Amino acid sequence: MSVFNAELRDLLAPALTAARSALRDLRTEEVPESLRRVVAHAGGRLPPPLASSLLSALDEDEWLRSKAAEKLESRYESTPAGAFLVRGERWWWSIAEALAAAGTADRSASAAKAQHEAASLKEKLAVAKRRLKRAGLDLDAEKARARAVAPAPPIRDRSDEAKQASARLAELEELLADATTDRVNAQAMIARLRSRLRRIAGVQRQQSESAAASSLGGDAVSAARDLDLMAAAAPHLIAPDESRAIEQEGETTLQLPYGIRPDERAAIDWLVGGDVPVAVIVDGYNVLHGYDPAAFTTAGSRNMLADHMARLRRGAGVARVVVVYDSDLPGDREVHVLPGGVEVHFADEDELADDKIVELSAAVGANVVVVTSDRELRERSEAVGALTLWSESLVGWIAPRT
Repeated sequence: MSVFNAELRDLLAPALTAARSALRDLRTEEVPESLRRVVAHAGGRLPPPLASSLLSALDEDEWLRSKAAEKLESRYESTPAGAFLVRGERWWWSIAEALAAAGTADRSASAAKAQHEAASLKEKLAVAKRRLKRAGLDLDAEKARARAVAPAPPIRDRSDEAKQASARLAELEELLADATTDRVNAQAMIARLRSRLRRIAGVQRQQSESAAASSLGGDAVSAARDLDLMAAAAPHLIAPDESRAIEQEGETTLQLPYGIRPDERAAIDWLVGGDVPVAVIVDGYNVLHGYDPAAFTTAGSRNMLADHMARLRRGAGVARVVVVYDSDLPGDREVHVLPGGVEVHFADEDELADDKIVELSAAVGANVVVVTSDRELRERSEAVGALTLWSESLVGWIAPRT
């Protein structure tokens, strides 16, 4: 996630306007190369990438901030935009307070939307259950009919009856296969709906519990620090003393090399050939769904993933590989270690696989990598110190190289 997300860009819009005005006064050779596209943009509102680039330049360049501050309208001097440009004492505090106010205003709308989605999901869950029950009944009926039909003896004068019976058997076998597929798909749908319902319920509980803190009416320091994390703005909202404290602890965090994206196969190649042993935790069904959505819950898909994870574990930079599956989807529930040294975990029945992955990441501590395309799970894993890669990177690594 970009440091300057949508909330921060909206909050600092007056600073962007002032900076663009200051840039227009500069000679062409005075404009930094990285901001020439910003100057060339003729529209009223900058697109998000250009707005983020300009805010980053302001954040890093004191001279540019001073030029923008000269162009800032007087009515914005005491706003968060003015604090961002002038950088007075505890300038970040006004930004945190503004973010808190915006979050409080949006909370009721978010809760209503979540409640509506939960009701819709419950209705879909009921439909999926009825479909599962119907698929089971149809499957039992077709099995009984198949057992009752047998091909006629190969008697010469009854060859037509034998052909008809064989054709009927083939038709019944196809119906059986379709019913089995419907049943598996219905089970997977029910599992996904249950997971989404539990996730929405968790979000609603978090919104209720954090309402008081978000208003900055209690422990203001703790609330502001939480807001910094939620806004993903920590790199430039941490006080100088806090930054030195982090450096003195001597803790290191894994980072991808420059030029490698978290969603490409090169990220996995970097892990395999790394010098520092890491633990890799994989969101199993998330990766398998990206690899083959039609068969991601089958035992064959899990075995395939286990084989490739054993190959991954043999890499010099990988010391441990853990694959976590959601317990609501098909599969056994035992925690075990496969012959290739790959650990397999299933979340408990009342627990999401996401929670199990975050718990394992926190327990491992340093040098842990989580592989998932679930944005919320990536943010939670990063909060406990993990480096996160997208499932697409592992899917690309598993796929045959051409």
